[in-house]
Amino acid sequence: MDDKSATHRAPYTDTERLISIIDDSPTIAFVWELTEGWPVAFVSKAIENFGYTVDEFLSRSIDFEEIVHPDDLQRVGQEVEQAINSDAVKLEQKYRIVTRSGETRWIMDWTDIIRDKSGRALQAQGIILDITDFVNAEARARDFANFPLENPYPLLRIDCFGDILLTNKAAQKLIADLTDASPAQRENWKKMLSVATDMQLSGRFDLDVGDKRYEFNIQHVEGKDYTNLYGEDVTDRHRDANRLLDIAENLPGAFFQYKLNPDNTDEIIFLNKRCEEIWDVTTDQVARDSSLVWNKVHPDDIEGLRTSVMASAHTASAWEHEWRIFTPSGEKKWLRGFARPRSQQGGASIWNALVFDVTVEKKSAQALSDALKQAIRVLSAALEARDPYTAGHEQRVAEVSIQIGQKMGLSSECLTGLELAATIHDVGKIQIPAEILSKPTKLSPEEYALIKAHPAVGAKLLSDIEFEWPIAEIIHQHHERFDGSGYPDGLAGTEILLEARIIAVADTLEAMASHRPYRPGLGIKKAAEEIRTGAGTRYDPEIAEVCLGLIENGEIHL
Repeated sequence: MDDKSATHRAPYTDTERLISIIDDSPTIAFVWELTEGWPVAFVSKAIENFGYTVDEFLSRSIDFEEIVHPDDLQRVGQEVEQAINSDAVKLEQKYRIVTRSGETRWIMDWTDIIRDKSGRALQAQGIILDITDFVNAEARARDFANFPLENPYPLLRIDCFGDILLTNKAAQKLIADLTDASPAQRENWKKMLSVATDMQLSGRFDLDVGDKRYEFNIQHVEGKDYTNLYGEDVTDRHRDANRLLDIAENLPGAFFQYKLNPDNTDEIIFLNKRCEEIWDVTTDQVARDSSLVWNKVHPDDIEGLRTSVMASAHTASAWEHEWRIFTPSGEKKWLRGFARPRSQQGGASIWNALVFDVTVEKKSAQALSDALKQAIRVLSAALEARDPYTAGHEQRVAEVSIQIGQKMGLSSECLTGLELAATIHDVGKIQIPAEILSKPTKLSPEEYALIKAHPAVGAKLLSDIEFEWPIAEIIHQHHERFDGSGYPDGLAGTEILLEARIIAVADTLEAMASHRPYRPGLGIKKAAEEIRTGAGTRYDPEIAEVCLGLIENGEIHL
């Protein structure tokens, strides 16, 4: 390149050359005024290493004191004031600053204080060096040096021959305590040292010495011919764990920890021995394969059980459910479970579940239910004997009511109460003269008044019997209407029990479709039209819709 094509510039001045050298240095050079806020007169480009710009300081949008760590600011200010007031010309400080990103960095600050001829401090100038890595390394070295001596737990170092190279005071005491330990405990100590001499092995080892339990972490140091053994006194933790295990093993029911993963895979983490009694499989088998528990669920109950678990996980709500299982021997059992979920990081849910075998309770309840049903059938048969024209009416009403209740998702307990109430919903007619019940012509007002009294009469007949369900109230309300036009009390809407609202629809449907002494049967289509017309007024609209759907699908036969 010839002289004509070259780009010419004036040579660097001494000041420019000095600034260029400073800007290329990793240290930060600064000049700041010794007035309020410590305004910066000059700062080198290296300040950008902390995320700030030179212009921010020169324009005073940031003052130097703003980047000093709040916990160090008072001390730094006091040291500066002390240096100024003591006529010092040099100041060395170590403190923290906060970068633009919020990171804390340690710096070393060497400052010269510029004074006038009278000694008055005018400016401070100097350099700042980031020493964060050095401070951290120093702290790690200090902690490492102090660890063997200060650690309250035993620490040992042994070589590949099993010789002990290093012990702290806690380890020395442990070795002394081995003198009075049992032969089995001393043998276990030798076994731990033997494991540690294998330079390829690292792991954990439990060691009992007297009434103490230690957990040792065996760590081979790579590239070295020794292994470190880090001990921890876990006596209290072990005692607490044993206490919890004892409680878990002696609970009146099966206790296990169940985990549901985000991908819907599951596992059973812990089981007590009562689980073996209930499911007739070993805890080891279930721990390896949780499907063993699911495979024993009664086919009719599997969907409900899974739904209850998923709902509990989704809403983080308490879980409570009953279901049936078959054991390997073919025995059928009823189980009742309780748990509350908690979420884990990553989306998994865990339940500590308590499950009881309630087979005996269920059998007793079933026996009682069967006895109640038999007694109710007797009452129904007695009523039908007085009114042969309506024979089978109550049983058919019960069947339709159950179909509606099932479609609405009522529980098995609620369905049982519904069935019992529907089977004897007209029991109050037992006090009405037979000639009125079977009268082929129109009833007189007095006779109709007797008929209208049968819900209250039926409820009174049953009021002294302690049912598990509100049978008397259901019977008392089965002629109430959704719009309040029914009898005996003119109840409306949800003032009427759900079971009574269901029976009201089923009763109307069966009565209109079937023959009566005073008219022939109108058929199911005509009865369905009455339900459709009365939906929302005489009948609960939701129940009416369910009933009509069953009719349209051919599921109700009268």
